[in-house]
Amino acid sequence: LHDDLPISLGSTQNGVSSAASSRASSPDPLRTHKRYDVQIFTNFHDPARAFEETTDHTLKPIIVLADWIPRHIKNKGHVLFASLRMIVASILIAIKYQCRAATAFDVIVVDQVAAAMPVLKLLCPLLPIYFYCHFPDQLCDPSRMANLNTVIDAKANRGSGSSTSSEDAKDKRKQSAMASLVQRAKHLYRTLFDKVEVLSMKAADRVNYNSKFSREVTLSVFPFLKQHLNDERDILYPPIDIDKALTEPPKPTNASSPLKVDTFSDVTEEQFLQLLETHRVLTSVNRFERKKNINLAVGAAAVYARKSILPIIAASTAAQQDDSTTTKESVSPTRTSTGIGESLLVGSKGHLPIALVICGGYDPRLPENVSHHEELVSLCKGEYKDVLEPIESLERYLAQREGCSAYQTAQKVPVLFLRSCTSRAKYLLLKNSSVVLYTPEREHFGIVPVEAMTFGVPVVAVNNGGPVESIGVGDVYGFLRPSDPDAFAGAIEEALDEDTSDRVGHNAAQRAQSVFGISAFADKLSSQLEELTT
Repeated sequence: LHDDLPISLGSTQNGVSSAASSRASSPDPLRTHKRYDVQIFTNFHDPARAFEETTDHTLKPIIVLADWIPRHIKNKGHVLFASLRMIVASILIAIKYQCRAATAFDVIVVDQVAAAMPVLKLLCPLLPIYFYCHFPDQLCDPSRMANLNTVIDAKANRGSGSSTSSEDAKDKRKQSAMASLVQRAKHLYRTLFDKVEVLSMKAADRVNYNSKFSREVTLSVFPFLKQHLNDERDILYPPIDIDKALTEPPKPTNASSPLKVDTFSDVTEEQFLQLLETHRVLTSVNRFERKKNINLAVGAAAVYARKSILPIIAASTAAQQDDSTTTKESVSPTRTSTGIGESLLVGSKGHLPIALVICGGYDPRLPENVSHHEELVSLCKGEYKDVLEPIESLERYLAQREGCSAYQTAQKVPVLFLRSCTSRAKYLLLKNSSVVLYTPEREHFGIVPVEAMTFGVPVVAVNNGGPVESIGVGDVYGFLRPSDPDAFAGAIEEALDEDTSDRVGHNAAQRAQSVFGISAFADKLSSQLEELTT
């Protein structure tokens, strides 16, 4: 039972589909030694943008329940409605499948939203409940800090205004009183759901965590779970099906021509491949949410470009102004038969220019996805306009670039936004990336670094949260750096060095196979579920 299966990005959705498909009835001989009859229930499922396992008959058809309940009202009440949708779904499951008699299922696996568990425990008392925990909900509310800032501002307003008129002072007192009332209401609202979350966690028969970091944070919020602590068995990292990940997804048989790579743009696969083949690609794969810190990827690319490209442009400009032909030829970058400049930037594929591709999970139903995408485009056009340029038309960009000199191609780093790329496009992107930038702070786990490591692509990630476990410290399997554009830019320069890239990429691929393969995940999950049902 999962709240939302809309997108093909993110360790949460990946974990759900992997948990189901790794033990579902399947013709795959590697999985037939233990078969499970798996049924996924969710509040929302978009087949056009979901993991293929949920649409290609690997699993039973997904059953969507309580999708008629809104996600929010005017972008308010997300926690309330998410809990309500899961609770209603739980009631419908219990009624339809007569779960009180425990005849339909052997175990219920609840993912992410804990509010369903007390209802399931009440209506299905004979069924054990397995909860896959990501992060306490009460620590996932970004509005708490905003609310605190509002209170501080209100107090500051009360302390000032001695030079204002009595009418102004009266209006400010009214505004302050109203703000205080709103904050109290929000505090009561959050306190209520914090208590519900505590009650819900107590209803689980087993709690597993997607990383040691998530467990540490969860135990700090729910100390009573420490009595069930098991240092090794409690951790179930979201897995990667290595063989499948490294196999190129086939082109859809009913695909239109030319084949598109993004739901929300006209970028074709042919154009996309041309970009990947003619550039060293810095890649960011994340949902378009502010907490994912994609601004850091944009800033890091800009800082790296300023350090690497602007000096070349300055040298080329000076050379072009020099009357000496010899000096010009020795300083100016030359042109190749392909029209791509020689040794423009040092490192792997050093004759190729840099491009930044931001590939995200994008849901037009979510206002934050829409507004944050616009913010990132504005950031490229504003603060970093001297070195970054968003690609409005990839076809036009590639046409303009044909036959350009190295000096001309070095002018600015192109930035391509793919708001909802296909699984085939994501495969091509990761396979052909030079560096993957993973920017969230205090991320619960993060599946993207592991996916990149599978392809042997160096990853630069923030040095806290899940990536500390997936990548590891010491620059052996990747690069962990502070959440700072300069620090990330320095790591980009290291990762683009050919020898470093080969060494780190090789180590990373071996680690992904041994630690995050789906077989180990399936065996561990299977043994835990069997313990619950015997």
